[in-house]
Amino acid sequence: MDWFANNTYKLYSYNYYKVRLTKKKFRHRHGLDDEDASLSNSSMSPPNSKSSAKPNIFQRVFRLLGPGLITGASDDDPSGIATYSQAGAKFGLGMVWLVLFLYPMMLIIEEMCARIGLVTEKGLASAIKKKYSKNFVMPLVTLLLIANIINIGADIGAMSASIRLVFPNIPFIIATFTFVGVILAAEILIPYRKYSKLLKYLTLSLFAYIITAVIGGGNWYEILRATLIPHIEFNSDFVMMFVAIFGITISPYLFFWQTSEEVEEDVQSGKIKEIG
Repeated sequence: MDWFANNTYKLYSYNYYKVRLTKKKFRHRHGLDDEDASLSNSSMSPPNSKSSAKPNIFQRVFRLLGPGLITGASDDDPSGIATYSQAGAKFGLGMVWLVLFLYPMMLIIEEMCARIGLVTEKGLASAIKKKYSKNFVMPLVTLLLIANIINIGADIGAMSASIRLVFPNIPFIIATFTFVGVILAAEILIPYRKYSKLLKYLTLSLFAYIITAVIGGGNWYEILRATLIPHIEFNSDFVMMFVAIFGITISPYLFFWQTSEEVEEDVQSGKIKEIG
């Protein structure tokens, strides 16, 4: 086992050097050396073999889970839960088939945004600004700001309403300001590395949906049938819910979040100095 571990580390070190040198040559060829001070000799050394030796299976899996996990989990926000609940209450299983289209689309968009962040080492707004003029970027950012404000308001309102289901004596306004205060304090006071780990652990709460589905039961034949066979109604209610589900599942803030978080990970690991 020691022979295997030593040779594995040697191979990893060789690949580590090779990847970093290839990136350094690429950035030098394009005149980007000054922007990446992290490619100095201090960052060319591979990780300490003692600190990374023999991680358990949980640690290995946890390290593989990156910003995409948090972005995907954040898409399951209170406003999304409210929208899906309304769709189920109004149309039953009639819209379950949309998952066959929404899930691949969300994966592809997250992958695209992640690659933009890793290659450009910039947030999505900065990457768009570098390619297009301010006259094109500013309207997009303005629309995103408006959409985010509305989405945040809906999320906090839904959280306050849900907590009052458990504690009905708590005033709505008190619950709202409490959630706002806790969220702001966590984002400002907790360092990014610890905050990202905390968010990763919180994603485990999503297993509650699976447990609820198993406990609640249901006709699995009907669920499978509704998933594979599309149900379409030609009326305004169905069209509005159709658009709402697409809009809440593939929200614009996810694009910017995913791109920025990928770059933030590189900043924390010392690969780059700061977000461009």
